[in-house]
Amino acid sequence: METVVECFVTDEIVLDKLAFRDWVGGSTAAEAAREKEEDLAKWLLNANPPHRIENAFDPKWRMARNINMFECAEQFQFYEWITPFLNEPSQFRTQSLFVLQLSDIVHMIETYYSYDEAVMRDLLGKPLNKATG
Repeated sequence: METVVECFVTDEIVLDKLAFRDWVGGSTAAEAAREKEEDLAKWLLNANPPHRIENAFDPKWRMARNINMFECAEQFQFYEWITPFLNEPSQFRTQSLFVLQLSDIVHMIETYYSYDEAVMRDLLGKPLNKATG
């Protein structure tokens, strides 16, 4: 009789909270990457050499934008993979497939199940406040 043991090893996944918020809101990975580019540009323009860029035509800027886009696309793929767990929050907290900080899992569940005030106001027909919210 043969016993087969499989092992899946991965590094801890670092949650990009901005990209996750954009994904929950229906944005694409490209839209999330564009939103993050402004902060990336500020950082690169003020960075110490050799990371500093001088202008938008610097090859380092093109490379940084490509890495940013790749990372956003990778995060969005991860969000698709965890969607079944988001639909069953109790299973998500106890799953062992993805290595995540418990605080990130809690954040994802809270963000996934949060509501948009503008949409709720439109549905309810009145402004939300502490008394009606």
